Amino acid sequence: MTCASYLRRWSDRHRTLSAVLPAVGELPDEHGETIATTWSLSIDRADDLNPTGLARPLLEIASFLDPNGIPRSIFSAHAVLGNLESRLDRAISNEDIADGLSALQRLNLIVHDPDTPLRTVRIHALLQRATREGLDTHHRRATARLAADALADVWPEIETDVDLATVLRSNTDALRDSAAQHLLEPRTHTVLFHAGRSLGNLGQVNAAVRFFTQLLASIQTSLGPDHTDSLTTRNGLAWWRWQAGDPANAATDYQRLLPDCERVLGHDHPETLSVRANIARVRGWEGDAAGAVQALGQVVDDMKRILGATHPQTLLASNDLAWWRGTAGDVTGAIAALESVVIDTDRALGPDHRDTLLARHSLAWWNGVAGDNKGAVTALKQLVADIERNLGVDHPASLSMRHSLAHWYGEAGDPDTAVATFRQLLDDRERILGQDHPDTHKTRHELTSLQATAAQTSARKPTEEHPSSGQ
Repeated sequence: MTCASYLRRWSDRHRTLSAVLPAVGELPDEHGETIATTWSLSIDRADDLNPTGLARPLLEIASFLDPNGIPRSIFSAHAVLGNLESRLDRAISNEDIADGLSALQRLNLIVHDPDTPLRTVRIHALLQRATREGLDTHHRRATARLAADALADVWPEIETDVDLATVLRSNTDALRDSAAQHLLEPRTHTVLFHAGRSLGNLGQVNAAVRFFTQLLASIQTSLGPDHTDSLTTRNGLAWWRWQAGDPANAATDYQRLLPDCERVLGHDHPETLSVRANIARVRGWEGDAAGAVQALGQVVDDMKRILGATHPQTLLASNDLAWWRGTAGDVTGAIAALESVVIDTDRALGPDHRDTLLARHSLAWWNGVAGDNKGAVTALKQLVADIERNLGVDHPASLSMRHSLAHWYGEAGDPDTAVATFRQLLDDRERILGQDHPDTHKTRHELTSLQATAAQTSARKPTEEHPSSGQ
């Protein structure tokens, strides 16, 4: 293109954009319409490069996400590929996506670094805004929902990579900032629930409380207090309040939530069953193990009838029911039930699934309580190795298993190993979860108690470490 031709196109495009873009001075850095016009021409050129038609939609998706780094997997997610194939009426491969991103880089619209898969694409925030401002309302909403679909597609069911989780959450935060309302109507997009649970499941329980508090306010404003998404969010908020060390308010939240769920959703709705199960769990942790057994027994029966015996929610509740049976004094019954739960969960979800590992933990614990201290140590050593291999050494569930292993080292007559294990675990929990996390307090308490026992040779009451089975 000659300079004269470029200037002519630039002038024509500048006149067109002046009608739709913010006035000079409203955009960041006060670049205004001039640079937007230049970008517009560059986007046209990038879209003409092979593979034709890909650069613009890829840039539009990027305009809603984190300018500091977007994972490569977002652009090749199933939702994105399906959308592009429908839009362009041809098959789109991963190689096409890579070429489309490279075309954007050739025109200096993005930084594309394939060697950093978690932050493959970086883009200037001003270009993001200019791109979004150029979309009509329908196109903006559709692209925002597509970006959310892509995030949900690539979000692992069980998170083992803390760095990936952090990047996915930062991209979700950017998407909320740029298109919050589009993610709430007509239904709250599932990626928002993914982001909140991710915070809590990876140990940031106070941040999860704040996240769900803000999300609940937004949903109730947009959809109303009786919408299913409002009830689901209240359930999540109560759960993370409990995990953050506030069982009293969590119990109050649940007691207020249950009648609303039964009124709006019905007694047999999965969300209602989840709330009932969580009420029973909190009841147990408040000291009423027999009440927890009675309530969970009724919930498990209803879950088997409605969801099926091998549904993940049923299996988790069955695990907890057996745990509280042991706590209520029926250790033999707890062990027998857990042996079945381990088999059923392994068969339904696989040996490496987090819920299978949690069931194995419960079985090892109660075998130890029944008198097989050394057997508990052996089982937990293998379990720690398995869970660290599957979830990573810094995952909160791995830390919980190490707490139980340290406890049973002490019960099996090896206090030196127990103290050393607790000390290392305390350092790790303070580093990963923080000094004030409830689980950090548990480890600090048991370490202090164990050290006092070694000095005084007095009896020690164990601190149970029952990894949370989740909402």
